[in-house]
Amino acid sequence: MEDDDDALYGDIAAVSERGALADLSEKLAESEKQRVALETALQQQRAEKKELQKANDTLANNISVLFNTARAEIDRKTRDIQRLEQELHRATTKR
Repeated sequence: MEDDDDALYGDIAAVSERGALADLSEKLAESEKQRVALETALQQQRAEKKELQKANDTLANNISVLFNTARAEIDRKTRDIQRLEQELHRATTKR
């Protein structure tokens, strides 16, 4: 009787296993698609980060150069003002 049950229900178990295997294969394929999509997105994010870091470095350098140029210009103007004040003082004390 047990052999009859195995023969009778064996096909059902095999069909069930094939269905489970098909489901697992489908899930594996979907997971692989997601992995590839995530890997691509990660690569894009890394490239964008690299570009943004480069732009940030350039901006930081430009700000530094601009600040140093402005400081040098202020120093130059201060010296010009002091020189002109001295000339004015000399001109007014000679009279």
